[in-house]
Amino acid sequence: GNVKFSGDARINYVEKEGLIKSQANLVARFSFSLEEAEQQKKNATFFELAKVCDQFIERCQSNLNRAYLEVTRLVSLADDKEKQSQAFRLMELALEEQLRLSRSQQLLEKLSLARRMWKANVSFQNALEYMVLSLES
Repeated sequence: GNVKFSGDARINYVEKEGLIKSQANLVARFSFSLEEAEQQKKNATFFELAKVCDQFIERCQSNLNRAYLEVTRLVSLADDKEKQSQAFRLMELALEEQLRLSRSQQLLEKLSLARRMWKANVSFQNALEYMVLSLES
């Protein structure tokens, strides 16, 4: 089964495996188990997805028109349910990093709503577009 382990142990574990610190930190925060950490760090698309999720959240903070356009890029990368689920988690992690920014709390709520819509079978793209549009109001 999945062995639970502390955050520090996870970071040390993935760092020893030769990932740069920021990637090691991301995998450790994202992963709930050693097996999952193993899987992610071999996964180049995971880091690409993480980068695009970060950029999307940045745009949501600063430039909603760009954020809306960024949805397409995110959708093309997150082309299955598993990756879409990862994307929601990665966007949450990106926001947790910036919670001191006034808009982040509102954005986290909108992201949570988008995820609920997606779980209720609204398409990933429509849920994200709705999220961006709802930020404008």
